[in-house]
Amino acid sequence: EHGFLWDERRRWVHPQLLEIWERFPYRRSGPADRLRFQKTMPHLKRFLLRSHDRGVVTLAGTDAPFLYLIPGFSLHDELVQYVDAGLRPVDALRAATVTNARVIGLAEEVGRIRPGMAADLVVAEGNPLTRIDDIGNIRATYRAGRLFEPEQLLANAKEYFDSDLDDPIIRDLRDYVVGDMPEYRQKGGE
Repeated sequence: EHGFLWDERRRWVHPQLLEIWERFPYRRSGPADRLRFQKTMPHLKRFLLRSHDRGVVTLAGTDAPFLYLIPGFSLHDELVQYVDAGLRPVDALRAATVTNARVIGLAEEVGRIRPGMAADLVVAEGNPLTRIDDIGNIRATYRAGRLFEPEQLLANAKEYFDSDLDDPIIRDLRDYVVGDMPEYRQKGGE
C-alpha cells in the first residue's frame, strides 16, 4: 500500500478526487515499479542541483490535482525535495515566490513582502530558512489581507466537498479511470 493511504493531509482532498485517485490505473504499482521510481530520484535531484548551480532558473510549481499531489501541500513537498537535492532553503523559497513572479513579469506586484505589493502569505511555526520542512507547519494563511486559520479553512473545504467537482481536468481524470477517454488520448496522441 502507498504511504498516502495514511497521510493525514488526505482530509484536504475532495472525496471525488480521492475516489478518482483510488481507481486510477497503476495506482498501486508493484514493488519493482516503486523501486524503479525511487532509483530515479537521486538522478533527478542531482540534475536539479547541477542546473541550479549553473544558473538555470529554478521555479517551483505543482501538478495538482494529479495523483497524490495535494493542492498547497504538494508545493511544500516540492520545496523539501529541492533542499534535499542540495539547494539552500532560501533558494527553494525564492523558487516559489520572487523568482516565479519575475519570470511571469509580475515582480513589481507579487512575490515579496513589502509595502505596495499584493501578498498572500502563510505563517509557519519554525523557521523554513533553517529547516525547510517547517514550511508545512502552517498556523495561519492570509489571502488578500484576510486571515484564515487552518480550522476555518478545513471547515470551508468540507463545505466545498459537498459540491460536485466539474472542471476540464477532473472530467478528463474521471473519464480516464472509467475508460471513457478516446483511444487516441489514452495513447498520448493529440
